Amino acid sequence: MDFEIKENENELILIKENKQIGFLKYAKDKENDYVIQSIVIDQNYRAQGYAKKLFNEFINKVKQENKKITPICTYAQKQFERDTDIKNMLKK
Repeated sequence: MDFEIKENENELILIKENKQIGFLKYAKDKENDYVIQSIVIDQNYRAQGYAKKLFNEFINKVKQENKKITPICTYAQKQFERDTDIKNMLKK
């Protein structure tokens, strides 16, 4: 899986073979915590683990900043339901 993840203003961009194949869009709330708004992967690259790669990259970023997350995106919500190791990062 040769790819790279770059960060632009309020989004992580997934690049493979010199083209953008997906992104994770986020915002900050009033308390400066994060809101995952959407994770989108090009239909030709779905079901190959790329959404999870973006999600994990974002989780690592937020952990380093010691912030919380509100997932609006259904994919992100499901990841928080499945992974008990990150539930403590959920904003109440």
